[in-house]
Amino acid sequence: VTVKIARSRVKMILDTGTKRNIIDLDTYQKLRRKPQTYKSKVKLIPYGCIRPLPIVGKFNANLKFANQEAPESEVFVVDKMNAGNLLSRQTAIDLGLYKPNVASINEVREEREEIQDLITQFQDSFTGLGKLTDFKVQLHVDSNAKPVAQPHRRNLTLNKKKYEFMKKEIE
Repeated sequence: VTVKIARSRVKMILDTGTKRNIIDLDTYQKLRRKPQTYKSKVKLIPYGCIRPLPIVGKFNANLKFANQEAPESEVFVVDKMNAGNLLSRQTAIDLGLYKPNVASINEVREEREEIQDLITQFQDSFTGLGKLTDFKVQLHVDSNAKPVAQPHRRNLTLNKKKYEFMKKEIE
């Protein structure tokens, strides 16, 4: 998607999973009118990473697409050259590029008659706990196989400490 930032056309990737607008340093340097950047205490941690992105600064700008204009949005400048540019979910909604389809989430589908006929025909299979009564199961086990002890399930207390530490770092 090509969006106008500070009277310059900027190619951005629409990412509905991000809450921040991000441009790389190379893109920022190519802007015709470079908005003044301010320091930010926000830490941007990409999905699947532990370390935050190195931030040069942030600025406020009106982002435009076609005839739509998003209200003043924060744009973060990342120190990585040619890292790519991300357009946040909220800005994409403001620009009319993304419309969450709530109707499909709450959609109730009508049951077809064929399914209802099968359910009534085999009602005993669709009710109860699913216990097989009067049925003997025969397991085929290789008599030459050696028994193996499975390792116990690991305790997650160490990971919980790391999670709490990372949560504090993000805030």
